[in-house]
Amino acid sequence: MKGRPLHMSRAKQYVELFKERDSICVSHYPVPISQHTESEVWSLMELEQVNTKDTPTALYLHIPFCDATCSFCPFNRYLKKQDQVDDYLAAVRKEIDKYAATPFGSSITVSSINLGGGTPSCLSSEELTGILQHMKQAFHVAEDAMIFIEGNPRNFTADKLEALALQGLNRISVGVQTFQEELAGLLGLYHSVDDSFELVKNARSCGIDNIGIDLMYNLPGQTLDQWRADILTSIEQEIDHICVISFCVVPHTQIASRIAEGKIPGIGDVYREIELYTIAKEMLLEAGYLQYSVIDFAKPGKTDRHATLYFSEQSHMIGIGAAAFGIINGYMYVNSGNLNEYMSRVQNGLLPVNCGEKADELELAHGAMAKGLRMLSVSRADFVRMFRREPEELFPDTIERLVQDGLLIQDAEGIRLTDDGIIWGNNVSKQFFSSKYADYGLQHRMKLAKGRPVQSVK
Repeated sequence: MKGRPLHMSRAKQYVELFKERDSICVSHYPVPISQHTESEVWSLMELEQVNTKDTPTALYLHIPFCDATCSFCPFNRYLKKQDQVDDYLAAVRKEIDKYAATPFGSSITVSSINLGGGTPSCLSSEELTGILQHMKQAFHVAEDAMIFIEGNPRNFTADKLEALALQGLNRISVGVQTFQEELAGLLGLYHSVDDSFELVKNARSCGIDNIGIDLMYNLPGQTLDQWRADILTSIEQEIDHICVISFCVVPHTQIASRIAEGKIPGIGDVYREIELYTIAKEMLLEAGYLQYSVIDFAKPGKTDRHATLYFSEQSHMIGIGAAAFGIINGYMYVNSGNLNEYMSRVQNGLLPVNCGEKADELELAHGAMAKGLRMLSVSRADFVRMFRREPEELFPDTIERLVQDGLLIQDAEGIRLTDDGIIWGNNVSKQFFSSKYADYGLQHRMKLAKGRPVQSVK
């Protein structure tokens, strides 16, 4: 980096404005804070009505099992036990069938299938291919659908990848986190650096031509050179999609305790965090990657269709499984994260929804702005098509303030983040939350990630 970048000299003004750089991206909107009866959920989802959206639907399946638990993970996960896996997959198939049998489910076209977790790759080849086959039999899945599975380099074996590729798997997303042995040890990662290299080689040999990885920055004790080396390694490995995630010390995780006890260093301050983010951005853009969200960089043609459907196109997303979240006809919901409760409800013929919230048109517009800006911009034409009004008509004060602060740009195409706005993208996106959800923060997000009820965001 040559000298001190201009945005770094302006960082202080944004620290004063926002207090801190928000590391949690917009995900749920509206925030599902209410609990409803089975009949109410059925009605709010409008499952008895055929689909009227002209965009394809996304399908998300949560696999909560892992071979080992990561020291920093706040999400809904359980150490894998085979009897639980068998019972869980039986419940998942039943939940899939319940949605597919409705007038809504039978009238949608699925354009993206995402298996997340947890660590979906910890399941066997037969279990994963079986569940993919079941989804494709239950729903109308587009021939060119993106089918991708998240996982760990250690259990994404060559045989497993080959079997999944035969079932249409065309993208994988892997939690590499770092290529530095020292940092991997500090994080207590389940896989080794060599496992990551082997995974890339095996995936390409199976014909999977969209390999995505997660990399974490601002790790405890991480140096600038270590971070540059991680980005350079990703480029040299010709990774197709790179998600750069600011390390978040989540309360009650193992690593939070170790930092609090002084056993390992803390993370860098907000200025170091911005410096690391900027290093990644500059290196990846120079290498030919495109930035299409606050955290995502991809080679041309390798963007995540699942994210585009949900965040940019405001499509339906059916969430299946314990702690899965989805949105159907404006009803945002999160399933119960408790494994026994989830399975019991499904086996008794009930939807396993833990909490949810129905958005009216204005709340949907709030969500379109917040989720859209996570993806860097909101199309003016699409916004007017959906809401019959310009963004400035609905949110004049917020847009004007953020433009004056140098965080947004208005033009004929729409509303987009400036370079500074991208750095502070999570903060900027959440400026479009309505007053009802303005206090939605980390604690609420972590409860929802585990499928636990959130009574209120106030």
